[in-house]
Amino acid sequence: MWPWGHLAVGYLAYATYTRYRHDEHPAGGPAVALAVATQLPDLIDKPLAYEVGVIPEGRSLAHSLPVAVPLCLLALGFARRTSGWPGRVAVAVPLGYATHLFGDSVWELLALDLDALSFLVWPVLAAPDYATTSFEGHVEQFNESAGALSAGTLTPFAVEWVLFALAVGLWAWHRLPPLPTVVAALRSPDDTAP
Repeated sequence: MWPWGHLAVGYLAYATYTRYRHDEHPAGGPAVALAVATQLPDLIDKPLAYEVGVIPEGRSLAHSLPVAVPLCLLALGFARRTSGWPGRVAVAVPLGYATHLFGDSVWELLALDLDALSFLVWPVLAAPDYATTSFEGHVEQFNESAGALSAGTLTPFAVEWVLFALAVGLWAWHRLPPLPTVVAALRSPDDTAP
């Protein structure tokens, strides 16, 4: 899944959670934490695999349930003991992280390609060998996917754009958290400036 797809799935899931759990829209701080968490497995694994070469694939260490589950449980444990903004952030992080893993697994699950899901239990099982083994390879893959999209072919790439459009629409309806806070902070004069 591409970064905007992970962000969209994460925001849609978190907005649903906050609506039904707290009867409110996502707040700014938790929305930022969620956005980072939806990208975190790739931000860890891809550089470690492509640039440093210390893990075998761009989906291995941080995409692995033996790593993800304890991290998410720690955050949820913190959330249970914390109220207010920190507690909401502590829920947003594991939810964003979990939706990333779901997004990277959904097409394989639908195809019942269980071998392609071995990254979820790395290092117990070897991570699958992916055709894309560099950031340049991702650019090529993006160009191929965009070409298929422009030809009108329904692909996972197209589905991600639809989800992203839905998430942006929902985000706008929620009054763009945390964008108004950031804009207000940039517009207000700094009293300490000369």
